Amino acid sequence: RGATLLLKYRALNSRPYYTAFDDYFKDTGNRKENDLKSQIIGEDVQWKGNLPWDRGFLMGLNGEIHQVDATRIGKHDENQFSIYGSEELGIRDLPISLKLGLRLNEHSKFGSSYNPEIGLNYKKGKWEMGIQVNRSSNTPTFRQRYYESTTSKGNPDLRMERAANYQINISNKIGNSFNWSVVTFYSLAEDRIVSLLGSNGIYRYENIGDSSRKGIETGFDWKIAEWLGIDASYIYLIAKDDNTGLFIPFKPEHTAKSNIRLSKQNWSLIFSGKYVGDEFVDTANTKVLEGYFVADSKLTYQLGKVNLFFE
Repeated sequence: RGATLLLKYRALNSRPYYTAFDDYFKDTGNRKENDLKSQIIGEDVQWKGNLPWDRGFLMGLNGEIHQVDATRIGKHDENQFSIYGSEELGIRDLPISLKLGLRLNEHSKFGSSYNPEIGLNYKKGKWEMGIQVNRSSNTPTFRQRYYESTTSKGNPDLRMERAANYQINISNKIGNSFNWSVVTFYSLAEDRIVSLLGSNGIYRYENIGDSSRKGIETGFDWKIAEWLGIDASYIYLIAKDDNTGLFIPFKPEHTAKSNIRLSKQNWSLIFSGKYVGDEFVDTANTKVLEGYFVADSKLTYQLGKVNLFFE
């Protein structure tokens, strides 16, 4: 559950937000229970504008307070602060632009990280092509660190995940209602966070050394009517532990999903479906979880500048 407030004054945008999660488990046979309640209170402020020499400039500040109340650790707070910016530079009168960006993060537990990015984009008519290179960092969640059940156990010693990412994309718009895209990607990660099945049958999140992800994603978005839209995407992925050459657990080779969107005035309703193909559940690649399908729905109501939703 959560709420977001959108505020705007000239070129300044403000977005205070709140999200909360509650994971509760009780094993009556072993008289064991575990409750993990977490919430994030955040504020994101952006300034967008144009400088004399560029096609677009953005600068922002983001602050978050992370709070958790868990059976294992009791109440615990963490905070994160980020400053970020990006600039798009045109190349004379050509339909080509160069995008430069940088994000600096400071986390109360995991320290500092920096994420630069650079991209080259070509856009002419309804065609668009681009190349992007960036560095990313992923902070372990409270659930990954502290939640416990009869089948899983958190790992409070998880380290931050860092990765270098490369991608090439192409997209096209047909008419005013249909567009499609294809993206190829490659990623090299250090300390990637994965869920591993132990010899005791318990899943536990761990950091693995060097790993890689490569694949292709394709999709489309079709606005059939003013009140009805549909989108779908498919991902082909090869994710491996570079130290062993084996597949990373819980990284399926095939994933497909689709959304049907209905909207009327301030209301919107989304029906979602997702197929996940076969995936390994252990680092030795001897145990397989068969593919499955998940259905979901989300109801949203826009109350002035407040966005309320229920999933």
